[in-house]
Amino acid sequence: VIHSSYLQVHTKITVPLHTWTHQCLTWSTSSGVIAVYYNGTLIGTKSVSKAALHEGGYILLGQDSSSPSSSEVFGGQLTRLSVFGKELSGTEVSELYNGGRCSSEVEKKHQKVRFITWESILSQSRTGNVKEVDAGCPPPEEEEKEYSMWDILHQELYINQTLTSEKLIKLKATWDILDHFVGSTITEGIIAHLKMFHPKPGTGCDADS
Repeated sequence: VIHSSYLQVHTKITVPLHTWTHQCLTWSTSSGVIAVYYNGTLIGTKSVSKAALHEGGYILLGQDSSSPSSSEVFGGQLTRLSVFGKELSGTEVSELYNGGRCSSEVEKKHQKVRFITWESILSQSRTGNVKEVDAGCPPPEEEEKEYSMWDILHQELYINQTLTSEKLIKLKATWDILDHFVGSTITEGIIAHLKMFHPKPGTGCDADS
């Protein structure tokens, strides 16, 4: 970012060695303006193309895509990289910086438009001289998963499959099983019973009756 061919801003700052810094580049297809932020502060803008991005292609990290020279390889470490599906405002960029290198709370505010996340990058296979290092951050707290009544549609019987009348009948039969528990308190025991005897939609003797 700091050495972008579109906007040279490296002369405006002095990046200290062995110190975490926050860098952000934003771009709008409506205005065609790119903006560069360093540690939450805007340090440069420039009008460029308004052309929309298309699907496919690659994202190259730490290397000038137009040069194979080893002298243009980023020599530091990266963490908490995200690509958002919206142009962040100056206030939002400042919030990300003030959140610190170990905090993900601010990122969660934009979770719906975080198209590429640091978590997804870490889950990818790696080749070459790339390795993960300890960033010195405490392990993230396990997030409480939000459940939806529609999570059942992620099961193999339904996901990426055509919803037929037969499958719909099985889906309805799954919920009809709960008729036998009306008036009862939903306990871990009842849930365990349902998982054991009705692990899939429409399973069990009730489904065929």
